[in-house]
Amino acid sequence: MNPQRNLLFDFFGYSLFGFFLLSCSNALSPEAPLFEVASALGTVGLSTGITDALSITGKATLICLMFIGRLGVLTFGIAIWSKTTNNKEEVSVMDDLAV
Repeated sequence: MNPQRNLLFDFFGYSLFGFFLLSCSNALSPEAPLFEVASALGTVGLSTGITDALSITGKATLICLMFIGRLGVLTFGIAIWSKTTNNKEEVSVMDDLAV
């Protein structure tokens, strides 16, 4: 999978997850949570003014989405989903260097 497609899927995945959490935790019209999620991921700073009416779960969701948007969706996705291997063998090369 190329990086552009990966970025697109990550962005839509985080958007849908955030929209789902905001919609389930608060009784709002569908436009407001969708706008808030897109604004938080894009770190735009715009709001529809619903943040006062959000539950703790909704506010925490927006905070996490703002953090993910600030780091970058692709960077955050790679950090979370990549498999790190510590099986790298260090090879020490001893050469006689002429100085």
